[in-house]
Amino acid sequence: MSGELGDITHMRVHCFGGDWICNVGKPITTDEPYMPVKPRPPEGLSGDQIKDFYWMNNVYCHNVNLIRHLIGDIIDIQYADLSGPTKIMVFGMDGFDVTLEVEHLSSKFWDEEFKIYFEDGWIEIHPPPPLLKNTPAQISVYKAGKTQEHVQPQAAWEWAFKRADEHFIQCIIEDTPPRSTGADSVRDLEIFDEVFRRFV
Repeated sequence: MSGELGDITHMRVHCFGGDWICNVGKPITTDEPYMPVKPRPPEGLSGDQIKDFYWMNNVYCHNVNLIRHLIGDIIDIQYADLSGPTKIMVFGMDGFDVTLEVEHLSSKFWDEEFKIYFEDGWIEIHPPPPLLKNTPAQISVYKAGKTQEHVQPQAAWEWAFKRADEHFIQCIIEDTPPRSTGADSVRDLEIFDEVFRRFV
């Protein structure tokens, strides 16, 4: 962040999902047996709560990861309400907070938004559905003050999932570590683990 918009005051993250496949075909499956893995959900969860735990870890870890990539690591989990169909969490950062609201929506569109509020404006990001090819995120930047500006930069026509796969294959070929490390992914999962341990 350049600091041109002042300090961050809040971040709101909303993901109700929707149609993520976008008529690209069925997910690839295999007849290979799964390796035996002992489930390790937080202790004391009921059957439905365990399903919610794995569902949130599988889908919304991407939201947590992008929060951390954009504005830094989550310092504290201040609040969570996991009792209803919509799950709401409040994360404490360095001088401001982040709200995350998640749920599934049976729609033919993708409903996801990241909005970072600053003292003098905001940055808004609308990611496309995961499997919608060659469609970049929509980005909007608003600058307040005497010379108000509202710009919407156009990202390249690329497919994020394809770029991620190409990077992964390149790391295998060149024997180099990926940009997103295993430790970084573990940190995303630890956050949901703590949410369920403290608020269920």
